Amino acid sequence: MSTVISVEEFLKELAADNERYYDALPSEQKTYWPSRLVGEAAIEALKTRWFNEYIGTIVLARLIEKVEHPKLKLMIARQVGDEAKHAQVCVRRVQQLGGRVEDYEPLPEQIHMYQVLDSYEYPEQFLAAMQFTTEHEGVRRNEQALTRFDADTAQMFRDAINPDEPFHVQLGWTGLRILCTNEEAQERARQACYGQRELHREWTLAYRKRMKERGLL
Repeated sequence: MSTVISVEEFLKELAADNERYYDALPSEQKTYWPSRLVGEAAIEALKTRWFNEYIGTIVLARLIEKVEHPKLKLMIARQVGDEAKHAQVCVRRVQQLGGRVEDYEPLPEQIHMYQVLDSYEYPEQFLAAMQFTTEHEGVRRNEQALTRFDADTAQMFRDAINPDEPFHVQLGWTGLRILCTNEEAQERARQACYGQRELHREWTLAYRKRMKERGLL
């Protein structure tokens, strides 16, 4: 049975547990992309990323209403803007490559992950799941884009997406530091983190399966 610990000890333990989980993943589950993306594979990968940024903008905007702390409200609002910008640059790049996002079909696992995030009653659940966990993994995954896409797409990530991601991780740490000062909040955050890891894994596997079925992976 969990008991309350200092916030800093809680953050340190949860971060270490996330690291152990990520390190234990098979190598193919530590990436969204194959070694090199060109043509239709690049378009599909960017459309998938566009949808994540698009739906992320929506659920993050709703999260603002669930947060009372003024600093966190503003930090989340900043991330809303980041996600919207990322969605826009992905649309532009997809179009430049000859594709269109309007025909993208979200994966059920992809939708479900965001539905769970959107359903959280307590903001520490969302922040533990997304910013503290998935966004932290995303910093490393996004670095792979710099070598796996064509030069212009890699530059898009380098200029318009990757520089924003460390702030999103910082938001997770700041939010949990403010909110997780009692046993109940710490346990809510811990369980949300554990659940998100599995949901993210499930959608990543589903994405790779789709890419393989379409001959793009």
